[in-house]
Amino acid sequence: MTTDDGRLRYTFAFCTYRRGCVIEDAIGSRLQEQLSRLTAEFDADLLDIGCAADSVLIRVAAPPTIAPTDLALALKEGSERTLRAEFRQLRAVTALWTSGYLVTTDPRPDSDRLARFVEEERDHESGLRVIITAPPWTSTSR
Repeated sequence: MTTDDGRLRYTFAFCTYRRGCVIEDAIGSRLQEQLSRLTAEFDADLLDIGCAADSVLIRVAAPPTIAPTDLALALKEGSERTLRAEFRQLRAVTALWTSGYLVTTDPRPDSDRLARFVEEERDHESGLRVIITAPPWTSTSR
């Protein structure tokens, strides 16, 4: 879906590695600051962010020239680098994020689908897994 100015809306979801990293309190606040900064570097707008203890849901509006895969990679790598540098407890873990993520253009992603992704990500922590979804095509008969 697009915004009025032609930007594409994406919803990203990604999970912490081995569910061992807990995103709460100071880490959660700093993560939100970093994700806002990183989206701005892509000339994208951070529309919404939700942090759970072991996952993040981010909604952005990005220029159509930005590939969602590039944006997801930048968000994950940039936030991990900063958070691990600032929070000593995160240096002990192998990685902050799993390699997989979910991205959708659906303006209202199915909450059951998002919950299922977070749950299934436990079984796919060792390999890259990208799930891209889009809203169902609608047809009009005239």
